[in-house]
Amino acid sequence: MNFKSSKRSIIGFWLRLSSVVTALSFLLMCLSQFVGHGIGTQAISYTTLFDSPLGHGIILLDINRNLAAKFVKNKMIGLMAWSPDGTRIVFLGNFDPDTLYLMDVFGQQERVLLSLKSHDFVVHSIDWSPDGQYIVLDNLNNGTLEIYVIDLDAPNFDHKLIAYPNAKTLAAQPVWSPDGQKIVFSSGDGAICIINPDGSGLRCLTDSTGRNITPAWSPDGQQIIYAADENLSGVYQLYRIGLDGSSRKPFSTTAVHGANPQWSPSGQYILFTGTITSTINGFIYEPLMMNTDGSDIHPIVVRGINEQWQP
Repeated sequence: MNFKSSKRSIIGFWLRLSSVVTALSFLLMCLSQFVGHGIGTQAISYTTLFDSPLGHGIILLDINRNLAAKFVKNKMIGLMAWSPDGTRIVFLGNFDPDTLYLMDVFGQQERVLLSLKSHDFVVHSIDWSPDGQYIVLDNLNNGTLEIYVIDLDAPNFDHKLIAYPNAKTLAAQPVWSPDGQKIVFSSGDGAICIINPDGSGLRCLTDSTGRNITPAWSPDGQQIIYAADENLSGVYQLYRIGLDGSSRKPFSTTAVHGANPQWSPSGQYILFTGTITSTINGFIYEPLMMNTDGSDIHPIVVRGINEQWQP
């Protein structure tokens, strides 16, 4: 038996085993902070930068215990989206917004998914299909707002879902329905619309009066929550609406300015960016949370950006 070959095989085996042990240790360390406390329904993730006391990466915040734990370390992450099973993220680098990456958050392994620079893309939002096979993203290209569906096994920009020339809004914010059958988005002329992933069945739930943005699905897929600026005053309030365009009403009787709403996976809470306080210099916008009946509006203390529910 060749001694050098055997030695290399043994070293290779131990290196691979060490990598597996490191990944499992990291996973257990993260999950141990949340076991028994509803990580799937009660945890909010956000990304941090260099000036955060926690360093840069992805932080999980247990909203019941106000406990923060670092989940992805030493990554400068900009815009991002979790996979439905919580094991992967698609993200833009904070200092590299021209490249779309796919990362296994447990193994900390990443790969380049697509180059945006070669296509002159400016992406504002990303979402996953419920089966984890596709992502949908928007792009603002020379005043035209576009939506693309991308197959993660063969990533390209061949499947343009829809385009709006001379768009009034900067982002379409497409979001997949829980059953994977529809995509809701904000149209380029300011309406909330629904379309099938193959591009058929386009219909709008609101008209284009004012500006309607940042739609999101309820966990049961029966309602849409979104932000509306009806008078083009620059002040947005949250509304809910049925899939047939009926039952439209404000989400809260409290005068709350807000946008970017997200229903918690449990259906108990709404996370959004808004304001409940004002100063002499104007309103203070911060991450807020409320019950789904619009009650108990209160701030969530985070030291970062990109707040969203962790699956």
